[in-house]
Parts: sequence; structure tokens; C-alpha cells
Amino acid sequence: MTEGTTFHVIEGEGPLVVSMPHTGSWIPAELHHRLSATGRMIPDTDWDLDRLYDWLPAHGASVIRATWSRYVIDLNRHPDGLPLYPGGTMNHTALVPASSFDGVPLYHEGKEPTSAEVAQRLQRYWRPWHARLDSLVAAARHRHGRAVLFDCHSIRSVVPRYQASRLPDLNIGTADGTSCAPDLRETIAGILGRDRRYSVAVDGIFKGGYITRHYGRPEEGIHAFQLEQSLAIYMQETPTPVIDPDRVRDVKPLLEDMVKAVINWARA
Repeated sequence: MTEGTTFHVIEGEGPLVVSMPHTGSWIPAELHHRLSATGRMIPDTDWDLDRLYDWLPAHGASVIRATWSRYVIDLNRHPDGLPLYPGGTMNHTALVPASSFDGVPLYHEGKEPTSAEVAQRLQRYWRPWHARLDSLVAAARHRHGRAVLFDCHSIRSVVPRYQASRLPDLNIGTADGTSCAPDLRETIAGILGRDRRYSVAVDGIFKGGYITRHYGRPEEGIHAFQLEQSLAIYMQETPTPVIDPDRVRDVKPLLEDMVKAVINWARA
């Protein structure tokens, strides 16, 4: 990508807006020599979610997808670097992370980003993304009276910092029910729970990040939820992540049913 292309947007006419803040893999050239081997491998990427959901525009959804890596700056974190949970937790990850989910340093010693650099990345990447996302949500709400923001994520099936055993396949986050209407939360959970091949958690380990919590204002007609999906339901995870057409074919109908139900709910 070129440095001027910081994110991709597909504008739809429906009430659903889908954000994909962690699908990007681009790292600015000036950072490469500062990153560790782990940092250059960008292991915490939400691999190929855009391919898994390439059918979204056919349903009238608007889609905004980052092109840069979350290691450049994390769009799903508070701009002031505040933790997602009161008091902070060991699972807090930074606005500009210095270590991977596995606790491995992303930069060579002494090459970590300075506070001035974090501020620069905030202005260059974070704020334009959120300004565009905000405009998409506002437009959807204006057209339909209410809008739904689906914050779309994926994660490795086993991440010890979060849970020693395998994570649930489908993790719904609604900030403990505060970011969307209760019946929308029930609708999403009910549909995803129909297919017994996949385990489902609701507001468990993953309750939704900054995007879900910031944009979800049900009292104003803006409803938001996060879905954190295990990579294992649509990819072969090892030795390197590779999308699996058979797994995609299995899970796509379930995800599409969920999206259609969300759209119908918003239009009701």
C-alpha cells in the first residue's frame, strides 16, 4: 500500500456498519529496522477477515477496514491509552503496543516508540479512521432512524494471557449489555448458538473494546457489538495462518444469518 491509503471504505445504504480495525498488515518502512523478529511477523493480526466477510456489501452494509497493522496504532483502544476495564488488568494492551499478546517485545531494546511518536500516530492514523467511522454510523442512523455497528475481530484459538485452554469460537461483546438493546444481544446470541459445532460466549473474556463501548449508545439509536472469532473456525492456524475454504464454507451461512437478522432488527 501507499502511505496515503490508510484504510478502505465501502459505503452501503443499509443500517449496518462493519468495522475491521485489526486486519491490516502494513508497517511503515521506517519502522522495520526497529521491530524485533516477532514484531515483523505481526502475529496478532486479524487475518483475512475481509475475505471471510467479502459478501457484506451485497447486504447493503458499510465496511471500513484498516490497512496498517495494530502494531502501528490500535484503533480499538482509548486515544488517551486508558485501560478497557476499571483499574486496569494484566490483559490490558496499549494504544501503541510494545509487546505481543504472548508478551514478546515488538521492538529492539531502546527502539520503542516515544510519547511524541505515539501522539503523531494518533493524529495520522487513529483520528482519521474514527472520524470516517463516525460519519458512516451517523449516515446509517440518519437514513434508518437507528444504526448497528458490528466491530469485527478474530484471534488465535489459544492465547494463554487470556485463557489457558482454547478460547470460545464465537465471543460476543456488548460491554455487559450496555452497548446495544437487550433484544438485539439476544438475537445475535440465539443465531450464533444454533450451530453446535461452535462454542459461543456472551460478554465473557471479550466484552468489546473501545469501538463497541464508545459508539454504542442505544438511547441515541446507535447499537454496537463486537464479535471476536477464533481463527480456527475459518483458518488453518499452524504453521502459518492460511484461510481454509472448507471451514469458510461451513461457517459462512451462520455468520450471514446473523448479519441478516441484525439488519432486519435495525429496520423493524
